[in-house]
Amino acid sequence: MPRSSSNNPRLAEQTTGFRTVLAIIAITIGYVLNPLNGSLAVTAYPQLSEFFGVPYARMSAMVMYFMAATAVGQPLAGGLGDLLGRKNIFLVGILGFSFASAVAANAQSFDSLLLWRVTQAVFSGVIMANGMALVAQVAPREKIGTCVGFLNSAFVASTVLGFTVGGLLLQAFDWPILFQLNVPLGAIAFVLAFFFIPADPRRN
Repeated sequence: MPRSSSNNPRLAEQTTGFRTVLAIIAITIGYVLNPLNGSLAVTAYPQLSEFFGVPYARMSAMVMYFMAATAVGQPLAGGLGDLLGRKNIFLVGILGFSFASAVAANAQSFDSLLLWRVTQAVFSGVIMANGMALVAQVAPREKIGTCVGFLNSAFVASTVLGFTVGGLLLQAFDWPILFQLNVPLGAIAFVLAFFFIPADPRRN
């Protein structure tokens, strides 16, 4: 009769390691949504300028507000994670970012797009602030540095990849696809995070 994982330390260790890998993947997907979507949107600026009938120079407002909202949202989001649980707030960030992306893809005016773009940035700040903290909570202590390094490498790589992916997608589709892409990515990150990131410890 096969032994259960609870009676097999080696199998239990392998199972725990597999769950940790999936948890890190969930955190990484969420963490790169901000830089990936930032560079994706830039590739659509000519189309957006023409579609909404706004001067191309005004498109720079999207970059400024997106970066500002990301920076402002992170300290507050980190504090909420400390208070209410990092996993909980991370999941809220994923849901909020995905919802804002879906609405932005259907924007009918530049002001509406800008509003939901800022909303994306706020929730991505929520994801990033708590994602980095979750790495320390999920990864084995002796491998925290490796995991943080991987997370930062993914951040840089997604920024560069976004320009290439955005250009390819715009050759076959219209600009909304660049925002719609966030929805399945957010769904994958949410499911993996929900099932494989350990529950937050109790807080007084």
